[in-house]
Amino acid sequence: MIERIGRRSEQEGYSKSRLPAWSAEEVEFVRGTHDYFGLNIYTALAVQGIDEPGFGGSASYYNDKGTSTSSRADWTKSVASWLVSYPYGMRGLLNYVWNHYTPGEIYVTENGWASEADISDQLRVDYLQGYLSNMLDAILEDGVQVSGYTTWSLMDNFEWARGYTALANDELGDATKIFPDNFFIGVGSAAYQVEGAWDIDGKGPSWWDYYLNQGISRTADGKNGNEAADHYHKYKEDIDIMKNIHAEYYRFSISWSRILPTGFANETNQAGIDHYLDVLRTLKENNISAAVTLYHWDLPENLEQYGGWLNEQTAVWFGEYARLAFELFGEYVDYWLTINEPHVFCLGGYGSYNGMGFMSPGQSDPNATKIYQCSKVALLAHATAYHIYDEEFRARQGGKITLVTDSSWYEPISNDTKDLEAWDRELQFQLGWFAHPVYLGNWPQVMIDRIGERSKGEGFATSRLPELSPEEIDFIKGTFDYFALNTYSSTLIGWADDAPISEPSYDLDTCVYATSDPSWQAAEVGYVVSWPMGIRKLVNWINDNYNPGEIFVTENGWTSDDSLEDNDRYVYLNGYLKNILDAIYLDNVPVTHYTVWALLDTFEWGSGYTVKFGLIDVDFESENKTRTYKQSARWFKTVAQHRCLGTLAARKFPDEFLFGAATSAYQIEGAWNEDGKGENIWDKFLHDASKFSIAWSRILPNGTINSINRKAIDHYAKLIKGLVEAGIEPLITIYHWDMPEYISQLGGLLNIQFVDYFEDFARLLFQEYGSYVKYWFTINEPHAVCSGGYGSTLVAPGLNLVGDGLYQCSYILLKAHARVYHIYDEEFKPNYGGKVGMALNTNWFDPTTDTAEDIEAQERVLQFMASFLMCLGWWANPVFLGNWPQIMIERIASRSALEGFARSRLPVFTQEEIEYINGTSDFFGLNSYKVYDVSNSESPIGSPSYRLDMGATWDSTNPQSRPEKFRSLIKFINGRYQPGSIMISENGLQTDDHLDDQDRISYMSGFLNSVLDAIELDNINVFGYTAWSLMDNFEWGSYEPKFGLIRVDFESANKTRTWKDSARWYQNLIATRSLEN
Repeated sequence: MIERIGRRSEQEGYSKSRLPAWSAEEVEFVRGTHDYFGLNIYTALAVQGIDEPGFGGSASYYNDKGTSTSSRADWTKSVASWLVSYPYGMRGLLNYVWNHYTPGEIYVTENGWASEADISDQLRVDYLQGYLSNMLDAILEDGVQVSGYTTWSLMDNFEWARGYTALANDELGDATKIFPDNFFIGVGSAAYQVEGAWDIDGKGPSWWDYYLNQGISRTADGKNGNEAADHYHKYKEDIDIMKNIHAEYYRFSISWSRILPTGFANETNQAGIDHYLDVLRTLKENNISAAVTLYHWDLPENLEQYGGWLNEQTAVWFGEYARLAFELFGEYVDYWLTINEPHVFCLGGYGSYNGMGFMSPGQSDPNATKIYQCSKVALLAHATAYHIYDEEFRARQGGKITLVTDSSWYEPISNDTKDLEAWDRELQFQLGWFAHPVYLGNWPQVMIDRIGERSKGEGFATSRLPELSPEEIDFIKGTFDYFALNTYSSTLIGWADDAPISEPSYDLDTCVYATSDPSWQAAEVGYVVSWPMGIRKLVNWINDNYNPGEIFVTENGWTSDDSLEDNDRYVYLNGYLKNILDAIYLDNVPVTHYTVWALLDTFEWGSGYTVKFGLIDVDFESENKTRTYKQSARWFKTVAQHRCLGTLAARKFPDEFLFGAATSAYQIEGAWNEDGKGENIWDKFLHDASKFSIAWSRILPNGTINSINRKAIDHYAKLIKGLVEAGIEPLITIYHWDMPEYISQLGGLLNIQFVDYFEDFARLLFQEYGSYVKYWFTINEPHAVCSGGYGSTLVAPGLNLVGDGLYQCSYILLKAHARVYHIYDEEFKPNYGGKVGMALNTNWFDPTTDTAEDIEAQERVLQFMASFLMCLGWWANPVFLGNWPQIMIERIASRSALEGFARSRLPVFTQEEIEYINGTSDFFGLNSYKVYDVSNSESPIGSPSYRLDMGATWDSTNPQSRPEKFRSLIKFINGRYQPGSIMISENGLQTDDHLDDQDRISYMSGFLNSVLDAIELDNINVFGYTAWSLMDNFEWGSYEPKFGLIRVDFESANKTRTWKDSARWYQNLIATRSLEN
């Protein structure tokens, strides 16, 4: 500064520098006037030098600097133009200050984010978390002494020149995330949408059964609810799911025509009654409360013949149905809901309203009178049921009852008087239409006035909105014990000039301009967008206008595609639930229940099965209607179990879960045997387990028992004992691809004597180390051994015997494995109690398309074989089920015969061999890394090849991570082979040579989340995870692939080890047994 400003000042014509000079006394007076360094940091800039600015014009601080600054496109921007998020800038600046000024300690005195006036300030959370994380890196890894951190700011401020437009507050604390004691979270469904069983056990047809079984396509996919999710037969499985995810209550509906087939109370169906009694009893046995809807849009078809919801007598029949339900089921029900969303079925069923697709009974309403008549009858029916319960059942059952209303939040597009008038009108026509009569009495005045005026102009003698008599007003008013609200979305509302009188229409009766904010995320269906603040505003509006005493959110949910990784759903639910808690804590709104719609993917009325709302995926094409947990189900479980709202944050592994890192003898021992480096890293790094192999030729130099190397035995003994003393479980692989050369010369894995040599080696290891080792892997990746060594030239011994050599290898390896298993089981397990298994390698294969051919190809690959590093059924079937997979037996035999062989190229097991091999595993060891898209590929008969035997192909150059598919693989293994327990014996990512390996952290985190999903949601016993690999290895053909958590400098004499970021991450994971999402 002294030099540049002085030079530029002189060239600009000043007699002295524009920068005042300090006297020596001033320098000394100012210097050292600190006890700490106070640092305000917010943003970052990309800086570059520029050509020396000219000296014309005004002198400038910016010209004095001689730099140009800008913001990078990938940095997140705030509402303040100068403020962007680049969290590493915090660490960089703290290091700069520490190294240049050595202040002794640093206090971060301001750090914060500017946002809009939005309570849902996730960007602020992300910013603060990122900057704090980098501050901790500076403290823990760089040795910078940071003693304090101040968030700017506690509350929204007057921000100088920006006034009140840039908000930086951190008003809402963690307390708002904890559920009050009287707040409960549950899941919902409806009879027609999930039950199926439409015409069995005495059920009568509903109007939806009739409407969708006329041979006319009336839904988006042309389908109906005849089978749906088969909840009628699978309700116990579904209640188990509710229990597993800690749902506190279940909102479901009774099918009117299942207990009263004709709709009339004179004919009951005992099978239907018994069904619902068993549902309710099962819920009670599992401590799940019941919230029961009497009517969720499935009117008995017989009553539609009498006019349905246009006939006021339906209100009487509904009362008789309700009385029967109260009598039969009332002792099990805490909350009753009379009618679900009459607004929707009146508009949709009698006005052909297409907001959610056409609905039963699908009547048009050119005069716009049926919709209003329907609403009157529905209100009378509700009130009838309410009074019956209140007068006949409340005293002895003690439940609560109300009507279910639905509404989006309607946000005024501006504060203009006309826009506010339109906004209020929309709320009254939407929500007030049914709430006003129940909570205040009569229709909303704006509906009475507008529909009356327009009806008169349209030539009607009376209003199209039926008048409620004083007796009817009194009968309906006050028929609530709480407010039941279904809400999904938000809409911007503005003024629209009144349309001229023309055809009668509900939309013209309302007459508003509706649009959406483009920043609001849209769901898969057009009627749902995400603006979480909307639900807070809506429940406040309800509380202010109706004062119901208690609000029960009976539906709220998000629709997404068919993915199990439904992050958008739990982000939506998390945001909406957070705003409900804000309404409770900050606004004193009495919300007591929150229902996620829906437990299962359902039949979604006019949308058919094209719309997915479920926490649980349902495979509607499968005979069993298979259920699979989505990520959102895990979110729900975490939230419900802990009664605390958050993101998918720390997930705890079971206490007995083993974490480890793996190596193999040949891949590291060249460096590992120097100065004890390997042992020191393990002692420092691991806490649970270490998987490594013992070099056969180091113990038995020529591979046979007559040449024992005692020094090598002592070396491994020292290592194994050291691990045990350090509290680390040794996981020992007996054979990891390093066959003694002498054994190879004798024929290796094509010589049946290999089984005897392997038995001798294994018995020696059991004798020497059995008292210390609880987990043994006989063979690591036998498929890679055979396909790589005898089906290609990639792995020693490099014999390209693709037609039959690798099958002979497989036959001998399986017999060798079984021999060693039986030796341990009979001679050593009684004393040592260990377990023996085999580490099988496979990746997951997805069918490239949904065609039957590609799906069959997927099955062949999983059952059969794959490329150099992939297989499953080839090895698992003989060990866990007995014999080769049938598809292998048949396809190889068929192709062998066509190729001219006298017998199959696949060796035939005798019955004795099948029984000897079957069951020779105490757990399933799984090595897995990637996902491939597989497709059918039948090849003509030619040269024999195991790839052609399989009849499938995939792009081996384009593997995918897709960690969510790891769960699919674990489920497949558990379901197909039922091994009892599974150990992930290898999983890792190959990267280039960099220490900042965030890609590896992301990869491992994704796969471990899938492991936890399998444990928590699928109840699969996965008991350990081994990262491949502890350190960078010789990866068979090359040192280039880097799998290690720790870098090894193979060029240095000392083979220097350096921890990568993934090593620190994994160390923290093991120490906390907690996985951050």
